[in-house]
Amino acid sequence: MAKKSIPESPPRGFTAKFIEHLPTPQKRYELADKKTVGLRLRISPGGAKTFIWYHRNNGKLRLHTLGQFGDDPGKLSLSAAREELQKLKRQHEAGTLNAPSQGDPKTVSELAEIFYKRRILPKRKRPEVVRDVLDRDVIPKLGRLKLRNVTAARLSSFIDGIVDRGAASHAGKVLAIIKQMFGFAEGRGYVDRSPAFSLKKEDLGVQDNRRERSLSLEEINLLWKALETAPRMSPQFKLGLRILLLTGVRSGELRQAKWTDIDLRKRSWHIPAGNTKNSKALYVPLSPLAASLFKELKDVTGEFGWVMASPESLANPKEEDKHVDDKALARAVNRLLKMKVEVGGKKQPFLDIPKFVPHDLRRTLRTHLSKLKVAPHIAEKCLNHSLGRLEETYDTHDYYDERKAALRKWAHTVDLVVNDRDNVVVMRA
Repeated sequence: MAKKSIPESPPRGFTAKFIEHLPTPQKRYELADKKTVGLRLRISPGGAKTFIWYHRNNGKLRLHTLGQFGDDPGKLSLSAAREELQKLKRQHEAGTLNAPSQGDPKTVSELAEIFYKRRILPKRKRPEVVRDVLDRDVIPKLGRLKLRNVTAARLSSFIDGIVDRGAASHAGKVLAIIKQMFGFAEGRGYVDRSPAFSLKKEDLGVQDNRRERSLSLEEINLLWKALETAPRMSPQFKLGLRILLLTGVRSGELRQAKWTDIDLRKRSWHIPAGNTKNSKALYVPLSPLAASLFKELKDVTGEFGWVMASPESLANPKEEDKHVDDKALARAVNRLLKMKVEVGGKKQPFLDIPKFVPHDLRRTLRTHLSKLKVAPHIAEKCLNHSLGRLEETYDTHDYYDERKAALRKWAHTVDLVVNDRDNVVVMRA
């Protein structure tokens, strides 16, 4: 980003709205909060907005990372960042800012905090996932152990305990974080060698949390019609789930979408790099059916900045302007699957299909694109998947027109399935 295009800090200090609307740059830059001396915001090309503070310790300038801006768990609001900075300043004045736990860690608990602050917060888009594992699993069981006493056998026993309680899939997640944390410790010189280096998931009985669920056309028909009549489900969730099915985007990409990203005239949806898993911006072509769903959704949430405005925002439009949280769509699907109706004096499922989660709608689209004979590289591009390092390096074409045709074909198939037509037969491959 050219220097002249860097936004200027508001003369009265940052506001949450100002930070939210900062553009994603091509080159990292920083802005100073003119209301709180020392507070700075670093904006990265990936879209991350991180609060930082520079201070001097023994004559050397040091950087202290406070955390990423945001309302999600594990992130900091603007007011929380200002409060955190004042706390750090008091510690600095008292000479306790660089206490032993801030230097070389002695225990697993101290290592976990440094690992989270230095490695996870700046790099992970959802640091709260790691924070939850550290707080629920790692620190309660291993936190008091001295780093010098942590062995591969001790860590194996720890993972065995998670597997034995029937959480073999979760054990895989914990193992991955443990290996990353001790790899970080080795790289920093806190330990000579990671005690988790030799641990292998196949030796510990952990399971990959790999899902294979995709919905058939018959199930799509049942889901679509259930969403039409589902009681006690907010319209933005009903429409949002259908949009996920038709576009194949990740639920987080829809959750973080703003109305300024949606061009209904051109039937195009811009997903900024900061909202995608691979940090690559994407323009999603909208089929006429998908565009019509967005138009309906705009009647519900159009007065807000967020496409998926939270129920709290809808209830208090003058006070709240937030998007739904990261579990909201999953909860909506879960409620739909647990809902019962009374038929002939007996309670039956309102939607009688096997369990699925929102991410399975993405796999559903990909599966049916193959059945519709869409070329594999086009189907993968519809999901914003990488085509491999070599091809990504030399082929920068975004295949927009091809993706547009593929998503139109998919929307047409869904339309034929969910709208009853006596004289139409859906051809399968």
